[in-house]
Amino acid sequence: MLREASLGTLLFDLLTAAEDRDYATRFDIALLTSWLLAATQYLADAAVLTRVRAPTLLIVGGDDREVLALNRDAYAHLTCAKSLHTVPGATHLFEEPGTLDQVAAAAADWFRRWLVTEPRATP
Repeated sequence: MLREASLGTLLFDLLTAAEDRDYATRFDIALLTSWLLAATQYLADAAVLTRVRAPTLLIVGGDDREVLALNRDAYAHLTCAKSLHTVPGATHLFEEPGTLDQVAAAAADWFRRWLVTEPRATP
């Protein structure tokens, strides 16, 4: 959906190269959560969030309570144009039917609002 809207995306991996060699760590929620918490804490300690100037969209599953709390905290520190989009009934990986489509639609709307200045033909 994002590609069809002529938008690029980035995906950040929460595993180090060594951790990624062990297939089981890809599903180690405790490990992934610890990396997410460490990254969030680093940003909070460095006050990086207050220096963000680019419009920022945070998307989180409504049933992912721990990550939702982290996103609410990050949102409070952002001083730029911002939005916190919660997908009702979704958990961490948006695996519930239709939830990933909601994520893509919210992201596409946000990017169109802030990044697209002129419509462009799809290759």
